[in-house]
Amino acid sequence: MTTPSLSYRSTVSLSATLLIIAATTACIPPRADVTRLNMAPRPMAPRPAESVQLFLTQAPPGGVEVYLLKMKGGLDDVRLEALRTQAGELGCDGLAIVESVADVSATARDHDPKTSDITVTEQGHVTGVCLVWPGPGPGPG
Repeated sequence: MTTPSLSYRSTVSLSATLLIIAATTACIPPRADVTRLNMAPRPMAPRPAESVQLFLTQAPPGGVEVYLLKMKGGLDDVRLEALRTQAGELGCDGLAIVESVADVSATARDHDPKTSDITVTEQGHVTGVCLVWPGPGPGPG
């Protein structure tokens, strides 16, 4: 019996490492980057995520853009709710989604039976703007 070549072992090791990274990355909870844009027109206080109005197309006029929020990590279907939760913790009245990019995966195949396919995943993100209205807000949205 012959021992595998160094090149073959390196390729298998790299493949295994990439698979472990891809599998564990999906388990990491999403994290938010928060950037202040403007001062709020009134004091903000934490609120339940469900009370943050979500605008997937266009927000009504009159709101002040207070924060830019970008949620990265986690799974595609978790990011939006995590972003809304973050907006609630900050005290946002509304959250206007400006960008939503899903995870993208690519697999490299070299058709060599001695090596494994290599899959690389680029994590997506959701970006939104925290809105605060000077008065009670535009109503249910």
